[in-house]
Amino acid sequence: NILENKIFNWFIAVAFTSAYITSGGVNALISDASGTIDGYGQLFSDTAIASASSVDFLILTLSAASWIPEDLARRNYKGDVAPALIAA
Repeated sequence: NILENKIFNWFIAVAFTSAYITSGGVNALISDASGTIDGYGQLFSDTAIASASSVDFLILTLSAASWIPEDLARRNYKGDVAPALIAA
């Protein structure tokens, strides 16, 4: 399965990191963190898509903490990393 390949996982991590750096998101947070956060707060309150996607991301992230150990248990994973550590 391609999604369980460590090389593919590293590629995805590098791609996301590169996207944040090249888009200017990291520089905006470094140079004007309060302005960037205030701008996000304004966007969150003014547009439905920003608030809906943010809440959706929060729910999925919190739910993953229970899905990861369950998935590993179903696969009978006996590796050296505890499921609770992965989900944390």
